[in-house]
Amino acid sequence: MSVNPYQTPESSPIHEIGGSLGIGRFGAMTSTFRIAWVCVLLLVVNIVTIILGFVIDKYTVVEIAPSQTLGIIIYVATIISVCMWTSKSMINAWALGEVRPTITPGWAAGWYFIPIAWFWKPYQALKEIWENLYGKETSKALPIVWWICWSLNFIAQILSAYIFYHFNMIDEYKVITSVAIGWKIMGILAAVFLILVILRITRGHQERINRKTNFSYGR
Repeated sequence: MSVNPYQTPESSPIHEIGGSLGIGRFGAMTSTFRIAWVCVLLLVVNIVTIILGFVIDKYTVVEIAPSQTLGIIIYVATIISVCMWTSKSMINAWALGEVRPTITPGWAAGWYFIPIAWFWKPYQALKEIWENLYGKETSKALPIVWWICWSLNFIAQILSAYIFYHFNMIDEYKVITSVAIGWKIMGILAAVFLILVILRITRGHQERINRKTNFSYGR
């Protein structure tokens, strides 16, 4: 019977295979190395695209320039890859089981698309992955800073779109330009901190997998 990734299981998530690599309700721990580097590559390209947008589009958000079209394509690809990485990382969190998560792998990615909830649920998912790997008492500065930048970026984009579609005067246009610059800067910062979070969590999971694999072979 297939497992619903959106349903939180009631039973304990931890099982053991040969006393080594744990398997959770949603499967065994697997390396997220490849999808992590896809995310990093796309995030870096996204940062470069935003910076080019400042130069090519001359700080405008009114006309659709080629760099903006390319940026949309890269942004969509980045969302898909980050969601895949988040879901796989949450599977690892359930399998590791040192701190039981409350969010399933499906919802770890799904909350990015739920209005209102997207302001804090994605952070909660990353926080649970982080705490499961490094413990509740460890510093969560990287996920917190990413969450702040990402939320401000999101709010600034919504505000910019609202002003653009409701006002047409030159003064409002200047406001739009200022807000657009703000959300682009927040977008760059959010991407940088997300890269750091992805690399830190991926490295931690890979170390756990290597440790458990070496223990299994050494038995």
